[in-house]
Amino acid sequence: MNWPLFAIACWLLAVLQTGLDPLWTLGGRSSAGVQLLLIVAAFVPLCTSRLWEAVLAACLAGLLADLLVEPVPGVPLMGPLAIGFAAGACVIWLFKKSALAPSVMSLAFATFMAGLAANAVALVLLHARGIALPMAPAEPVPGLALPHDMLRRLIGVVVTTAVSLPLGFLLMLSQPLWGMGGKQVERRFGNAE
Repeated sequence: MNWPLFAIACWLLAVLQTGLDPLWTLGGRSSAGVQLLLIVAAFVPLCTSRLWEAVLAACLAGLLADLLVEPVPGVPLMGPLAIGFAAGACVIWLFKKSALAPSVMSLAFATFMAGLAANAVALVLLHARGIALPMAPAEPVPGLALPHDMLRRLIGVVVTTAVSLPLGFLLMLSQPLWGMGGKQVERRFGNAE
């Protein structure tokens, strides 16, 4: 895989996500939570033939997404989206074996699946402190309300999936530059070695 191209794509998407965030609002009040880095984190496992590349790319994109999104105002938390993106990459990897081929529509479907998995993992990690256990009292994170956070993340996944169609077209056009492929992708098209 072409890691410098991956780094440049992540940087460009992070800049776009930060710059366009005020435009994607829910009724003019709060951000829709669009995650442009999720699209590249779904693109890599869809097109690569190596699981470690898919998980590493998803973790790196997730770490950058964690820096951009502050679930608690003023407190950037490193990890929830990185672990969630890695889980999403694994979900795509499982579906890729049977149902997904590299295409724009497959990328949109993969973005939706990865977004659901990533945000479910992030929600569990962020709200686990609020669960009362016999040995530990419940200490919810101040400023986080689970129903509002779930709805905002679901809307963000839907909008991100819609944005993945035009962005996925550009990513699929640039696929030869990424250096992903390998034996598995070649076999799918009949060029077995």
